[in-house]
Amino acid sequence: MKRIEVTILDSNCKAFPSGSHAWAQEKAGQLTELAVYRVEDITYSLTRERVDVATELGYHFTISSADYHQLVVE
Repeated sequence: MKRIEVTILDSNCKAFPSGSHAWAQEKAGQLTELAVYRVEDITYSLTRERVDVATELGYHFTISSADYHQLVVE
């Protein structure tokens, strides 16, 4: 299990607005938690160099692909 601090680039969560920092956690090579919420879906964009993450309770976050790759080695 690995845990790092990431920068939130975009979000619909008032507790973690754009520009804020949050913890992300991986387990077995998969992003499992972001900003204290369980991850439900991940959309990776090569052209935008961003990763969109949908979590429980309907929250959506965008983080950089660089942050994502620090956590999850593909």
